Amino acid sequence: MQERVLPGGYEGDLMRAWALIGVSAMLVAGISYAGQTPVAAAPPVSSVNPAVDSPDAEKAAADADIESAADIATETGEAVVVDSLLTPLQTVTAQPDGSVQVEISTVPIRAEVSGEWLPVQTDLVLEDEWYVPTVSAAPVRFSAGGSDIMSQIQTESGEWVTEYSATGDLPKPSIEGDTATYSEVLPGVDLKLVATKTGMASIYVVKTPAAAKASRLGNLEVEIEGAELTTPEPGRLEATADDGTSLISAQPLWWDSSGGGTYREPGLENVPAPVSHEIEGQQLTIDVAESVRVEERRGGDETVYPIFVDPDWSTGINTSWYTDKAFPAVSYLTAGASDVLRVGVWAEYHSNMYFELPMPTFLAAGDVKKALLSTKIVAIMACGQQSIQSRYQTTYKNPGFTWNQEQAWKAAGTMGWSAPMTTWTSRDCGGVVPYSTGWDVAAAVKNRLSVNARSVQIVYSPTSATAPSRLHFDRAATLTIQYNRAPSTPTEPKIISPTRACGTLADPAMVSATSVTVSVGQQDPDGGNVKTSFRLFKANDLSVAIKNQYSPLEAGGTRSMTFSGLTNGTAYAWNARGDDGERESAAGSTVCYFTVDTTKPPAPQITAPSTSMTVGVPVAPTFQNEPADVAGYVYWLTAGQQTTTPAIPVDGVVSTTALLPACDAITVNAHRMCKGAAPKIAPVDDYSVAWFAAYDRAGNMSAPTGVKLYGASAPAQPADISGGHGWHLDNNDAVPLPASVADTNYGLAPSAAIALTIPSTLPQSTVSPVRDNSPNWPVLKLGTTPNGTDAIKTASTPANASKSFTVSVAVNSPSLASSEQILLSQSGAGRGSVKMKTTSTNQYAFCIEGASAADDNGRPVSTCVTGGSVTANKWTVVTGIWDAGNEEMRLLIDNDIAPVARASHVLGSGDWSANGPLVLAPGPSTSRFTGLMTNLTVIPAVVNSDQLSMLARFMSPFAS
Repeated sequence: MQERVLPGGYEGDLMRAWALIGVSAMLVAGISYAGQTPVAAAPPVSSVNPAVDSPDAEKAAADADIESAADIATETGEAVVVDSLLTPLQTVTAQPDGSVQVEISTVPIRAEVSGEWLPVQTDLVLEDEWYVPTVSAAPVRFSAGGSDIMSQIQTESGEWVTEYSATGDLPKPSIEGDTATYSEVLPGVDLKLVATKTGMASIYVVKTPAAAKASRLGNLEVEIEGAELTTPEPGRLEATADDGTSLISAQPLWWDSSGGGTYREPGLENVPAPVSHEIEGQQLTIDVAESVRVEERRGGDETVYPIFVDPDWSTGINTSWYTDKAFPAVSYLTAGASDVLRVGVWAEYHSNMYFELPMPTFLAAGDVKKALLSTKIVAIMACGQQSIQSRYQTTYKNPGFTWNQEQAWKAAGTMGWSAPMTTWTSRDCGGVVPYSTGWDVAAAVKNRLSVNARSVQIVYSPTSATAPSRLHFDRAATLTIQYNRAPSTPTEPKIISPTRACGTLADPAMVSATSVTVSVGQQDPDGGNVKTSFRLFKANDLSVAIKNQYSPLEAGGTRSMTFSGLTNGTAYAWNARGDDGERESAAGSTVCYFTVDTTKPPAPQITAPSTSMTVGVPVAPTFQNEPADVAGYVYWLTAGQQTTTPAIPVDGVVSTTALLPACDAITVNAHRMCKGAAPKIAPVDDYSVAWFAAYDRAGNMSAPTGVKLYGASAPAQPADISGGHGWHLDNNDAVPLPASVADTNYGLAPSAAIALTIPSTLPQSTVSPVRDNSPNWPVLKLGTTPNGTDAIKTASTPANASKSFTVSVAVNSPSLASSEQILLSQSGAGRGSVKMKTTSTNQYAFCIEGASAADDNGRPVSTCVTGGSVTANKWTVVTGIWDAGNEEMRLLIDNDIAPVARASHVLGSGDWSANGPLVLAPGPSTSRFTGLMTNLTVIPAVVNSDQLSMLARFMSPFAS
């Protein structure tokens, strides 16, 4: 069956046929080409209404790539193109200020070639006996002559649809830029094939009236191979390729040379007229002579030759068109090589103009902050400054419809034009052209995205139906969308007052407060202001927020919020979500669980072992009925019998507002012990008490419980000091002293005794009263030595510093020193060393020191206890104790068992024995102690108050 189509006739005569095959593959496949090498490009706008949901995975991937590009842009200060989102029409750019911009062109601006995006270049080059565009987003190729194949276009599946010449074998073409000219394909007729950014145009140049009236142009038959032509609706021709690809186009057009018309564009305000044609199956037949006669009768003007007949190949990658009242049944869809769109009124012409652009699938309506369509006016055809309005289609219409269709829809109320978005007044005729103008189309973009439409159709129309307002626009326009990314998901949720790490449903944080302050990090990737919603829930029901509180709208940073009026014993949960006023963050922060607990745990129930105890020997008390919420214990020791309950040492107090300390941490004056662990305690004197206070995970502390480290009727036994060493001088010793002073622990076997050696180069000794009203006794005189290295020292190691020991010596400084002076030291090949010294502030110090190691983990392995005051010309007994049973060092002065300083100390890894001799006033000379010294004692145990009393009275603590 044939369908006769006449120009200016019925709605059914608007089928622009053979061009449609070219439209086809580009419309659906959007395949980019350079030469003949096809490469993937973004899917172009479909010719059916594409209202589909954006896949979540596609949007998530796009968001991730945009986020990465934004990070780089912010870091480098330069805009970054999101490569994964590039298409022939689309550019997504992350700006240094954090914003993101999407640009969509109405015509292809780039094509992908071998993995690289290149600018479109339509100049023709010869490849494999075809002429092809240098870089094109449309897979087309033109005949090199010598056969009746005119052109081909490639479908989505890679098959080529072929158009055959209606004039037989083609001659070899001449090439000029984007145009191949085949001369004299019929007498007086040239054929021009033009590579356009959207595909191609095929134009017959009819040079004389005789040629136009020739019988061959009255029945010019063009055949298509690989596609079937149909007319699904007025104004549209659909070509269905063998692979199922559907191709859409409009009808053939013609114009003459009047007003400077060329094969690319009619002159002045002349509008292309329709070509008489008919279609059947795979064949299109056009009648040029009849078309010219119809137009001459309509307009009355003489035709100026040459005339140009354009059946119009076009890809449909993007779509623009106009309607015209003068030719109400003609479709002006992406017409051939023409770059011009028409809008407004002049003489018998009245046009409305349309752009259709694809909507990015990764955008939502709330993403759009601004949208501007930049257009270019290339000619002002009517004098008088008249207004043009922009609207958008609220209901999708297949592109390329005619004036008659448009007016019928308007009459039926189904046209779907929105209210005007922008009204713009043009320059007057004679104004400088071309010039650009921008149109706010945010309302259009948001509307179409809100219904998940995959395209937007922008409408331009004159405000007056009668006043001259005719303008020509360039088909190339750019839609620029300022993209509002969702605020970032809040990060690092914290409980900051009281300070606690966030818990889980199974293991919530515990807080001792009924007002809790929390915080998150909140950023907006666009660099704009953002607020944060903090939502509080009951822990067992996250479906209903019991509080929803917002921070102010401000620049990104840390956000905090206080939840007040909380109930003791209740479990809560909270999270946060960003909100920039248009979009919320994609997700809320991690849920943070906590329980309010303001109740102090009960005092610990502890019993001491019933066996006898010994000073310095660890004991293991027993804990009963430990509450479930106890996190740990703090314990410390006091000398003397239990009378009143002491305060918890300041550095042992667990705060209800700060993070809980490590349950096995050690402070200067207290130890902490994890629940279930065994405490490290030992008696420190005949009578001493270990104090324990429990604390829970909220930081609440119990009252202390005292554990007596002595029996019900007997004190703790003194430590065994029989293995100690002493060098005690009295009035039985002669002055000068001999080169070796014997060990005064007479209970030692001769092989265990250690002598104190005195080099002959040293001053050796003098006499001094060591106690009030005492006679002069021999004492050691220490100071500068002839060679700076000789020193008084023991013949071997008197104490193993990795175990409990006591070192005591009586000293007398003739003056106060301004720098540190070493009284004695003991070191060996291992890590540890022992020192007793006076400091630059004239205090005494007892130290066990060693180089740090990776496995110390902050533990006190290198420790000095400093206290007491140095008094010139006064004898002072200085005693240092390393109590391994309590992991504690103590510094005692004279006869007071209460230390002037104490500190926790633990053994580090390696050798801490300090297994060398004990040296008195060691070199160098700058740090030697200068003064008197006597009654040096080293005991491998912790002394009690009785033993300390003997040392303080310059007596030997060892059995006679």
